[in-house]
Amino acid sequence: MYIDFIIKDEAKFNDMKNVYSQLAEAKKTGDFKTEEFWLYIFPDYSLNKFYFNEGDLGPKNYTPDIPICRFVDMFNLIMFYFDVELNECKRIQQNGRIEFEALGFPYGTIGLNGLIKFLYAFDCKVFEIDQGGSIRAVYWIFDDVYIWDDKINSDTGSSERISILSEDRLLLYRPLTIAFDQVADAINRVGRVELIEREQNFIICKIRYKFRLIQISIALYNVENDKTYILTDTPDSLAQDPAIKNVTERLVQTIFNMDNPNYKPDRLGISLSSIIFWVLFFTGLIILIINIIT
Repeated sequence: MYIDFIIKDEAKFNDMKNVYSQLAEAKKTGDFKTEEFWLYIFPDYSLNKFYFNEGDLGPKNYTPDIPICRFVDMFNLIMFYFDVELNECKRIQQNGRIEFEALGFPYGTIGLNGLIKFLYAFDCKVFEIDQGGSIRAVYWIFDDVYIWDDKINSDTGSSERISILSEDRLLLYRPLTIAFDQVADAINRVGRVELIEREQNFIICKIRYKFRLIQISIALYNVENDKTYILTDTPDSLAQDPAIKNVTERLVQTIFNMDNPNYKPDRLGISLSSIIFWVLFFTGLIILIINIIT
């Protein structure tokens, strides 16, 4: 298993390797050292990428630089919530890689966040993770905010300008400013837009499922290189509702086909045979009622 990252600064990459070797050794031996030790070996610029609460032991020369998390939280994630052996840190062509081996399953994938944040402090942004069983892509929304999701593959579907990441997520290869209007237009092909909130980065829409109108919230995030990450946001309590699953699937497929003028989305979520059945059923029911009355 591995975690791949971009190397932006060679000197910082070398600094990171030196600190990483100490982290890996401490994790392996169980000798976690003192806070003073870690504050000493982390370069000042890297400590500026973390924040320190009142009462925390912090660096003497501290100038916050878009801190990503509390320093001690990063350390604890790596040391105590990550049941792995940290192996070699090396260069793979123009990028870097840290290899690790699980010591048990589940090994605590939450600990990967500790490594992501550790690398961030040295301007090494993670872009891919092999977590064992699946490859995950990391998308940076802001300098200090990221999300990770399944890596795009041919099985989930992709086109030149848009990719389906999973059943409720897409990656659009165009900037957020353009994506908002285009996604809204696509939604109106399968349902109707109720609200567009550009400052909060979401769209609320309603899509019909049989005789119900289902409300769905769609979040849009700008990620690096002018891409837009699209997430259909459904409460966990409703995720298994057949109506929600049907509407989400139709919505994702409609957005995926937004550039295809020949694509005709299903606006009702009901098959033609079902429509015929219900028409005949109600027609028969009306005839029966008329016969009873007369």
